[in-house]
Amino acid sequence: MSKRIQALEEALGTPLLERLPRRIELTEAGRVLHARCRHILREVENTTLAIRNLSQHVQGILKLATSHHIGIHYLPGVIRDLHSAFPDIRFDLHFMTSEQSAQAVLAGEVELALCTLPAEVRPPLEASLIWDEKLVFVAGREHPLHEVEGLSLSHLVGQPNILPSRETYTFQRVAECFEAQGLTLSPGTPANFIETIRALVEVNLGWSVLPAFMAKENIQQLPLKEGAISRPLGVLMDARRTRSSVARAFLEALQVNR
Repeated sequence: MSKRIQALEEALGTPLLERLPRRIELTEAGRVLHARCRHILREVENTTLAIRNLSQHVQGILKLATSHHIGIHYLPGVIRDLHSAFPDIRFDLHFMTSEQSAQAVLAGEVELALCTLPAEVRPPLEASLIWDEKLVFVAGREHPLHEVEGLSLSHLVGQPNILPSRETYTFQRVAECFEAQGLTLSPGTPANFIETIRALVEVNLGWSVLPAFMAKENIQQLPLKEGAISRPLGVLMDARRTRSSVARAFLEALQVNR
């Protein structure tokens, strides 16, 4: 590999790597070449997909990033319908946070991401809204907050909470709800897996915000006077990439299941 790099440096007439005592870094010329090479590889992939898409037969592997929550509650029906229509489709699923999903799409590690959409989608990312998921404030059935008369968001500020980490889109939406009332939301016990949050709420370790359909049995919605909130769930794509026939079939199936 080092001989190939040296040969490339000789052909270009400039160093591409800065060889330091304990590390190697790209030179300015190396960074330019790296960016151009990524662009060339993306164009090669787009050309290959464009030619393959000339065939009407939908087959292949879809690399898809998604969260555990969407993977459990929303994705199975879409995959079932898609497999029924196109038996030759396969899925390579990558479970990660919504924030990581966006980066994976940009890096070309996955073709699509099914996740919580950010408040602002910046090019080259494109977004397609599929579900608007209603969220409610909840606590365990025996939590003392259920006994507070005229319960408002101000009563929640001093109480332990269990929410996704503060860099997540969901935490930001909840924090905005408090800010609208002139309140500051303090992070509590961070948990990014919604099933973990549900389990901790159920044993009364704190209040949280969960999808409305999860407020049942030992988890009950808090009777707040304010605090209506929702989060957009949908698809993130890289506008620079040609979508494969599998990706296009998946997007159509999502529209049917929305």
